[in-house]
Amino acid sequence: MAHPLAKVRRFAGEFFSWWVGELKGLMPAWLLRFLLPPIDELILEPMDTRLVVRRRNGTGERELTTLDFAGVAPAETKAALRPIVDSLDLARTSVVVRMSPRLALRKMVDLPAAAEENLRQVMAFEMDRLTPFAADAVYFDVRVADRDAARKRLSAELTVLPRAAVDPAVGRIRDAGLEPEAVVLPPRPAPGLVPGSVPAPARGESSQAVSAPWRVPLANGGSGGLRRIGRLAIGLLVLAAGLFAAGLYSAFSRDAEHLAALDRQVASARSEAEEGRKLEEQIERLSSEGDFIVEKKRARPPVLAVLSELTHALPDDTWLYRLRMTSEEMQTFGYSPNASAIIGHIENTTLFSNAQFRAPLTRDQRLEAEQFHIAFQVGRKDQP
Repeated sequence: MAHPLAKVRRFAGEFFSWWVGELKGLMPAWLLRFLLPPIDELILEPMDTRLVVRRRNGTGERELTTLDFAGVAPAETKAALRPIVDSLDLARTSVVVRMSPRLALRKMVDLPAAAEENLRQVMAFEMDRLTPFAADAVYFDVRVADRDAARKRLSAELTVLPRAAVDPAVGRIRDAGLEPEAVVLPPRPAPGLVPGSVPAPARGESSQAVSAPWRVPLANGGSGGLRRIGRLAIGLLVLAAGLFAAGLYSAFSRDAEHLAALDRQVASARSEAEEGRKLEEQIERLSSEGDFIVEKKRARPPVLAVLSELTHALPDDTWLYRLRMTSEEMQTFGYSPNASAIIGHIENTTLFSNAQFRAPLTRDQRLEAEQFHIAFQVGRKDQP
């Protein structure tokens, strides 16, 4: 039963560490300093049969004491550490175990860029392929060393510590009354593992010092971490509430802007529709006027037809010297030997009607013809 519980604790600790790290990346610097003020580190470094105790703070690192492990009961070690522990504020102190870099296997791994979102999960899944160990047999950490955007690939540096090399030292420290949070490794070259622990580095393994010390998390939050959870949880809740409020405000603001944009579009469409209606009315009016002109023109015979009809109606001995055509009637001026008979000829046509003299007939002795001025209406007699 202890083994499944240990796995649950380990995965819960890893998840909490990842979750806190992601949320810390979203916090502004001033809020991060308030919620997570700078803490001291109590460094416990097992060295063969000895335990070197150091303290690191903002001013540097100094050695506090060295204790012997060999042949010493855990209660004696705990009693020896008690003055040091009592002098520390464990709520602001991170307890870590410093191990030799020779115990770590560091390996460069080429991965797709999409793996960065779940880098630790990918490494845990591929652990038995990349190293001689299963994922539950090691403590490990991974960081991105390089990104190749063109190839959509990334290089990640994997650091692995076998539990067989770490757990005995961590167990002695826990027996002494302290709960370490992580194993730290100094930034030294890591050519491989000590003989008998892990084989020499495989091809592709990094042999250069990293830019910062490695910090491989253990299965739980440690003594100081457990005491800081309350304050951090409150801060995270405040941050979550702020992000939620900001999200609501952003959503309502986007909705208001979208609504205003829709109102502007509706107003523009309404204006365009009104202009379209006016244009349609104007088109209908112009079309009606055009139809009226066309109908009016159709109601009147063509001028050539009128002249042809008049030519056929007049006798051959009659000639005209003037024509005047208006919208209402046509007036003719001319000479004829018998002008009185012209009225009858005009009335017998299909295009002329209401023929009448507009001036008295006069006799021209020189031409031996009567001069006339006759007016008549033009239009088909079957039309109104």
